[in-house]
Amino acid sequence: MDGPVFITGVTGYIGRRVLRRLLAGGVEVRTVVRSYADQRRLEAEGVGFPQLGSVELFAPMRQAIHTARVAIHLAGILKEERGGRFRHVNEAAGRMFARVAKEQGVDRAILVTCIGEGATGRLASQRAAEVALRESGVPHTILRLAPVFGEGSRWNSWFAGLGRSSLPATGAARWQPIDVEDATDAIIRAAFGEAPVNQAIELGGPDAGTLREIAARFGSTPDWRAPTRSPGLLAGLRGGTDDRSLPMSPEDLEISAVPAGDGIATLGLDPRGLRQALP
Repeated sequence: MDGPVFITGVTGYIGRRVLRRLLAGGVEVRTVVRSYADQRRLEAEGVGFPQLGSVELFAPMRQAIHTARVAIHLAGILKEERGGRFRHVNEAAGRMFARVAKEQGVDRAILVTCIGEGATGRLASQRAAEVALRESGVPHTILRLAPVFGEGSRWNSWFAGLGRSSLPATGAARWQPIDVEDATDAIIRAAFGEAPVNQAIELGGPDAGTLREIAARFGSTPDWRAPTRSPGLLAGLRGGTDDRSLPMSPEDLEISAVPAGDGIATLGLDPRGLRQALP
């Protein structure tokens, strides 16, 4: 690959792995981080001049992407603790990514979002970012991931810790989880031009199951209850869910995440099974 790769979200669960893979391959990496501590740590790891700032702001994004030929956008959230965070972090940052990628004239942009159909704030903000990238005219690939499992995953920890707790979800949604190493492979292959251009590809592992079935694999048998329409007062005031233990809002836990088509095969990957993703 000629020229640097610009990537956001390098401190996240998937981003850390993508970053290590790029650096190990001798790729020059550019990025934006929010804290001095992350900036110093990344410099020590071999990232040249990580910009300090926020991914939804023009100045640090423009400076970081300068001279990059490939841009990867991983930054985003699955849950908002207060109102407006989805629009701020997922949508606004996605629009800014599309803007600076177009201005820089990158050869390819990779946007990573989630599989799912529904009118939730999480999905709406991600789809808005996808639209911005499509309308930018930048050659791109959108990778929509099923929930990502693997060592250190929030999902592994959450399912394993459910026990017999009561949850505001029916557990009927079907997921086809993808292992974090497969997700990393897919992003790297797309960045290096091994994915269709100007398309959205949905990626999952080989195994599917309901949330109830997945929880059972972790030895948990919670009491699944249909979510209520009116959240608690505190949740309503801050715009999020009043259960901080949930990795997603109750409405998002009702969204199925099964890929349309065989996107994983399109990238030439042989995905790990769900059992291999479990502890």
